[in-house]
Amino acid sequence: MLVNSKLCSDYDVIQSNGPYEQDVDHVHFHIIPRYANDHVRIELQPYKGKVTVEELNELVKLVNDPNHKKT
Repeated sequence: MLVNSKLCSDYDVIQSNGPYEQDVDHVHFHIIPRYANDHVRIELQPYKGKVTVEELNELVKLVNDPNHKKT
């Protein structure tokens, strides 16, 4: 649907489950739109615990920074 409707040129699907602060344990999938030459590299690391609010805020700043070179 995403590709056929031209919303993106491709997509990644990541399946997640486990102890990720879920009220009800369940399996879920992330569908991540991809675009030609987006230079996005997804590298998943083993679960190591909670991420702090400060770490999340820094990530948000990085993602939203139009000058950030995505490698």
